[in-house]
Amino acid sequence: MKKEAKENARKIAFKNPNLRDCKYHFGDRKRGDESTVFITEGQSAAGSIVSSRDPNTQAIFVMTGKPQNAYGRGKAEVYKNELLYNLMMALG
Repeated sequence: MKKEAKENARKIAFKNPNLRDCKYHFGDRKRGDESTVFITEGQSAAGSIVSSRDPNTQAIFVMTGKPQNAYGRGKAEVYKNELLYNLMMALG
């Protein structure tokens, strides 16, 4: 029970503005293996996918702007970049 409550609190505490989340996530017993994240470039590309996706198993992450190259960078520097941090949190 504590584990479930902690997990639910974590989900509520972090709001990702670039993510249109799905109901079932990877690792969930029911339909978790079917989950997919579509990474799109811009709001206009995400618009058509939002209306045609299955909200139970398909999430959408919207990339805006050019992402920073994270190759060879430390974790602290990657965490400071809001776009990369949000993507990392969306992917788990």
